[in-house]
Amino acid sequence: MIQFIENFWTHCLRRATWLLAAACFFWSVQAQFSYQVDGDHAIITSYSGPGGKVEVPAVLGGFPVEAIGDHAFFTNSTVTAVTIPNGVKFIFDSAFENCTGLTNISLPETLISLQRSAFAGCGALPNAMIPNGVSDIWDSAFQGCVSLTNVILPESINFIGNAAFSDCAKLPSVTLPSKVTTFNQAVFLRCGSLTNVEILGNIEAIGDGAFMDCTNLPSIRIPASANSIGNSAFQRCISLTNVVASRGLHYIFNSAFAGCERLQQIAIPDTVIFIADLAFSSCSTLQAVSIPASVEFIGAGAFSFCAGLTNVVFPSSLASLSDHLFDSCTTLSTINLPNDLAYLGDLTFRGCTNLSQVTLSQSLTNIGQFAFAGCANLANITIPNKVTKVGDYAFAACTNLTAVYFLGNAPSENHSAFFEVGQAQVYYLPGASGWGSEFGGLPTKLWDARIESPAFNGTGFAFDIHGPSQAIIVVEAATNLSATNWTVLSTNVVNEQGLSSFVDPQATSVRSRFYRLRSP
Repeated sequence: MIQFIENFWTHCLRRATWLLAAACFFWSVQAQFSYQVDGDHAIITSYSGPGGKVEVPAVLGGFPVEAIGDHAFFTNSTVTAVTIPNGVKFIFDSAFENCTGLTNISLPETLISLQRSAFAGCGALPNAMIPNGVSDIWDSAFQGCVSLTNVILPESINFIGNAAFSDCAKLPSVTLPSKVTTFNQAVFLRCGSLTNVEILGNIEAIGDGAFMDCTNLPSIRIPASANSIGNSAFQRCISLTNVVASRGLHYIFNSAFAGCERLQQIAIPDTVIFIADLAFSSCSTLQAVSIPASVEFIGAGAFSFCAGLTNVVFPSSLASLSDHLFDSCTTLSTINLPNDLAYLGDLTFRGCTNLSQVTLSQSLTNIGQFAFAGCANLANITIPNKVTKVGDYAFAACTNLTAVYFLGNAPSENHSAFFEVGQAQVYYLPGASGWGSEFGGLPTKLWDARIESPAFNGTGFAFDIHGPSQAIIVVEAATNLSATNWTVLSTNVVNEQGLSSFVDPQATSVRSRFYRLRSP
């Protein structure tokens, strides 16, 4: 009996010791977390434990834990793994920011929101498995998670903040859920390994810098719901070769595709009305651009330094070309300006060293400063009759220029318009006023070309062309005088005696033919 009592009390003592140890452990773990009570729940405000694998308690002081507070684990480099229990709904600003040793995070199914910089700078974190139920990921939430290779964004997400995944240098792929309608600034800025982006939702816009410096992104599809592509949205995406933009797009903002050096073609939808400054600047392999009739404005330098550009098609209704628009497009050889163009900006075609043929609009009134400066391959140009101003150095250093044909009265005097041009000649038409012996530093001469001695000979219909010596004269023909499209038959150079001969061997095979002379 005595032995039984001793055993009983020994058992009770051991039981009490175990319970006391468990309680001490429980309280010691809880003591590692500071918290504050907000209504009927607790918010963890800091952690002072030894690090390693951390299990966040579900209850503190009798209150259920609902949030990890601002800076709770901020810059704690000893924490390697964190398990957050069900019941937690919010991870507040910078809660785990710069936890550089964190390699694993287990998020609860009850989570609703990841707030600003929640995991920013967690450079060792490889995965972010965000549970279904999270509705928003705020600014810079995973910024600088340079080891992040896998992100699962659930269908519950409807908001992703600025720079949320910027500088995630190893992130290869991302799918944006269908509820995301706002694509904010710099969301995937400098994600250099990103090769695949799928946008499932009806986003309203691609934000500023959204994919800037995503240097391995090969293609992107802009959904029809997107109204605009923001400033620098795809700037310096140097692997981008394919862009599919849908009808519904209205605005392409500053530097949107600047520096996309492998982008060879872009189909601009016929709903676009605004192309901003530098939008496609330095797209060095871009070969052709067709501007749709919907476009009302193209900003400064929009296609500047596109060294591979060979063909540009304008809508007839475009009224002006901005400064630097095609600056240094060194492969561009031919340009036909739109019919309604009245204003040609400064430096518009500066440094287009291969440009040899330019057709200016008959509506043009102003040619800007340095507009064609350095177009060394341009041999001649015809200036329409409404032009009243030729800007300073407009044709400076056009070293191959030999003839400039003015169809109207002399513009306001400008002594530098043809600076360093050389031996070029300015021609003007009979009846034009304001012309002196020189213009812009070049000598002037009356362009009085005329047809004389027309007759059939043994080879066809022939006539002599009289005009100023060394002038280039184009002969055109049509079957009636009201024709809008005349056919170029020959280009003649008048000799020193002011004469050139022309023969049309096809004249005998047509019922009637009219001829006219024009400048090149």
